[in-house]
Amino acid sequence: RPVVALLAEAIRKMNRSDGSFIEGNTFQSWADTFLLSRISTEMLTSHYIAVVGSHNPAVNSRDQGSDCIGIVNTKCNPGQICEEAAEAVQKMFAAPDRQTHGDIVIHVHSHSDSGSSSAIEFSYIPKYLFYIVQELLSNSARATVEAASGTRGASTMPITVTVCADVKQVAIRISDQGGGIPFGKADEIWSYLFSTSHQPFQDYVESGSPLAGWGVGLPLGRLYARYLGGSLELMNVPGTGVDA
Repeated sequence: RPVVALLAEAIRKMNRSDGSFIEGNTFQSWADTFLLSRISTEMLTSHYIAVVGSHNPAVNSRDQGSDCIGIVNTKCNPGQICEEAAEAVQKMFAAPDRQTHGDIVIHVHSHSDSGSSSAIEFSYIPKYLFYIVQELLSNSARATVEAASGTRGASTMPITVTVCADVKQVAIRISDQGGGIPFGKADEIWSYLFSTSHQPFQDYVESGSPLAGWGVGLPLGRLYARYLGGSLELMNVPGTGVDA
């Protein structure tokens, strides 16, 4: 069952009816604790199933490469994952009911401080990196569509994804030109009670992403990033756009 989407929908309904009892830091802390526990259970269970399945020759030869240990890929290519996430988001926003101001354009670039032309690789869990990047790109694409006008279509406001790395760290920057967030609301974007999305509940259910749900995308994406030893931060420039 889509637990996160159902939880987010319940939060939205409670907030609309009587939000007084879920306001403040107490609810935010509870939601972080609950969802972090779920992330841990989800990952450990998925990893266990993948490790057990790897001992089955038929499953191992079909679904897993030699670089995979459970759900961990020791040669995860972040540039390729960003390209796959960009393609998925572009396909999503190419739907007739969303295409109002032209196609969404997303450019992906990879750079290494070593100057090598070989792909950046590191040990990570690819599917969760995909979900985090997809969520960030979806937010950027939605902001770009909303900022686009008749004289300036979305195709003239490309989203740029930059992947870079040194010997110790990998960083991904997603830059859009969607107008940014007013300074007065900048702190609200990490709240489970805040969202600018008007997607119906069924869209979240059908997305298949564990980050899908009203108001949970960014704060939950940050929890996933932290759980995996990374971080998620935003640089907001009102009137211009957001860098993640």
